[in-house]
Amino acid sequence: MASDLKSENRKHIYWLLALPVLLSAAIQTKTSSISDEWLSLVAIEGTSGALLYAAALLLTNLLPSNIKHKLVFTKVTNEMPAGRAHQLVSIDPRIDINTAAEKWPHVFNENTSEAQRNSLWYKHIYKHVRDTPPVQQAHRLFLLFRDVTSGSAFLLIASLIWLAIGLLGTLPKLHPIIPFVLLTYTALTLIVARNAGNRIVVNAIAEAL
Repeated sequence: MASDLKSENRKHIYWLLALPVLLSAAIQTKTSSISDEWLSLVAIEGTSGALLYAAALLLTNLLPSNIKHKLVFTKVTNEMPAGRAHQLVSIDPRIDINTAAEKWPHVFNENTSEAQRNSLWYKHIYKHVRDTPPVQQAHRLFLLFRDVTSGSAFLLIASLIWLAIGLLGTLPKLHPIIPFVLLTYTALTLIVARNAGNRIVVNAIAEAL
């Protein structure tokens, strides 16, 4: 099912990654003394939908899923939000935490480790409601912005490398505001992905109650 959701997201991934690229290109071309030959090359590649689409798919698939999850939730271990399900449901007005704890005591036991809670949530809750619209919608949004975050992170790294090399005169100088633009964009997509990941957990519990 996740692969189907990823396929549905491809067009959206393309546009969401094209946005910071086009914005960065606009900043660069208006404020930099790039040669006409360089601008021609960028213009040719920038107007090629096929090249941009392929680049977007490449960027979003360079990292394995587990590394993307660590990036989104900024945790090295036990990064999946279901490991913190007992904390997430406590701030969701739809869910009575006492009712949830009575139904799944093994999930909401404070002594359960995050890794165990994640596995128990998946087995006893998520698997039974994963095809419901609220869960699918949150899952689709999570996959979309998780992949956009990873792609945007690569764009940020590339801009920092270009900025450093440009100072040496090997490449045209990159406008220094561009890495900040990409950093801001990456942070925003990360927040959206994290919120969507948290919603998968609470939506699944709300649907299963």
